[in-house]
Amino acid sequence: MSQDAPYAGVRVLDLTTLVADARFASFADRARHHEALVRILSAKLLERGTDEWRALLLVNDVLAERIYSHAVWHTEDAVTASRRASRKRSSRDG
Repeated sequence: MSQDAPYAGVRVLDLTTLVADARFASFADRARHHEALVRILSAKLLERGTDEWRALLLVNDVLAERIYSHAVWHTEDAVTASRRASRKRSSRDG
C-alpha cells in the first residue's frame, strides 16, 4: 500500500502494518486479496461505533459518510459533492 489517499485512512484506523504487507502493495494486490482485507478492516471497524469512526476520519481529512450499500457509495451526496471519488465502469458493470 503506497502513501496515497488510502494511507490516511489506514493511519487513522491504526492499521499501518498493512502498508508493509505485500498482499496490499497495489490496487491489483488489494483486489486479489479482497477477502483478507475486508476481514481485517471489518474487525477493526467493529471496535467503535459509526459516529465515532466518522468523526475521527473526518477530522483527519478522510472522506467518511454513512453508506447503506457498498454498490452505491459513490452516489451519496457527500461523496459526489466532494469530487473526491469517481465511478469508473469495469467489465463487471455489464
